[in-house]
Amino acid sequence: MHNLATTAVVDKPDTSRIQNAALVHLTCALRPCSVVRCQDLRQMCHEETLAGRYGTLFKKPELLQLCDEIRQCQGWFRGARSAPTTSSDTWSALLRMEQQWCRETTDDSNDVVDIEYNGPIGNEAASSSMPTEDESMEHHDRVVYGGVDVDPSLNLPDPNDTRRQQYVDQRKRPQVLWMLCLIRRLLDCGDEKVAKHLNNSHAATDIIIPHIYHVADIGGGRGDLANAVAAYFAQPYIREFVHLHVTVVDINQSSLDAGRERAALANLESHMSFVLCDLANESQVSTLLLNQEQSFDLVFGLHCCGGLAEAAVELALKSRASFCISTCCFRSNMNLATLSSLSDTMMMASESSGPTSYTGHGVVGTKGVEQHQKDRDLVSTLAIIVGGEGQDRSIHAMNAMRLAAAKEKVSTMSNITNNASGKFRTWQETFPIQYSNQNRVMVGVFDDL
Repeated sequence: MHNLATTAVVDKPDTSRIQNAALVHLTCALRPCSVVRCQDLRQMCHEETLAGRYGTLFKKPELLQLCDEIRQCQGWFRGARSAPTTSSDTWSALLRMEQQWCRETTDDSNDVVDIEYNGPIGNEAASSSMPTEDESMEHHDRVVYGGVDVDPSLNLPDPNDTRRQQYVDQRKRPQVLWMLCLIRRLLDCGDEKVAKHLNNSHAATDIIIPHIYHVADIGGGRGDLANAVAAYFAQPYIREFVHLHVTVVDINQSSLDAGRERAALANLESHMSFVLCDLANESQVSTLLLNQEQSFDLVFGLHCCGGLAEAAVELALKSRASFCISTCCFRSNMNLATLSSLSDTMMMASESSGPTSYTGHGVVGTKGVEQHQKDRDLVSTLAIIVGGEGQDRSIHAMNAMRLAAAKEKVSTMSNITNNASGKFRTWQETFPIQYSNQNRVMVGVFDDL
């Protein structure tokens, strides 16, 4: 993709020979891609790059199709590769970050809550009068609620692609179900709460006032998770006491269009909205927040890449909403990594007020911040190395740093962590690693007193 984008950057006549030579080499490398098709693709990549959408090129159907063809033609196969040995410098950097940040996000004795998806979350017992998870999802072969099929496999370009179907079965669908359970718990709508409502007898004249929630799916694209959330809460027995609307926020218009079409096919369009918004653009973010009839109550995201996870948290804080953000790809979308930048400021402030893990290692002031930036660079690199020794610890440390910065931002914004109007708590949760190595989720909750 990088070569496709860069070979079309210069279009001056005197560079045509170089351009043609590059095109020949590129076409050879991308076989069986033809010269004409290669020209069209590189022009598309160039236009997307100029529009600031380089980071979403990998989602383009044209390029996904080309990758499949190259894989077949050139015999590309994914195989297990040994992770590089973690260097002593990286271990030292990780230790300093753990000492600095992992203790900062602790509200209780544990700052990480590990839960696995084994049916109802928190071992909540379902009432016999309520549809069970197995009944409503056909033993998890499909994601189906109230007869509405919103399974992630519906988004596969080729339903007969066994490799991608296997990915959905073993990874995507379990992640969607796990996140849905967490979202329900954060909205106080777990199985125990639902069973309690159904078991309460209500007279025909009783007026039940449902809770109204507005939630946002960041980077939700075609709506794998958003559709599941909307379908679950659209079930009649749930709508008796909860009304929920999902707004999908993404930078890719084609993905949003596909998601909107799929929502319409599932008759969920009244429960969902799809909004084009670049979270790096303050004006667009302000417009997004102003145009909502109701502010967000919860912001979530499944595998928000790099800085997008931090932008999702920022959006939640602006709305004073809780959040649960699954993180990954810590080296991408760095222009959105505002919480990481805030951590540098926090480092400078903490060093001027007292000892920190960095002053304890002989680095103070500006040098301490520079060391922290170098450490973050090493640790974020380790966090994306699949199977790398210390990968999970690196992901934990990076997210702990982000959550500490989020608490600092909340404190600065409203002092809500210390006054009588409520408390802001943060922690991390993990889903089973067989779903993904990038299995940590940042959680933040505003507890009003």
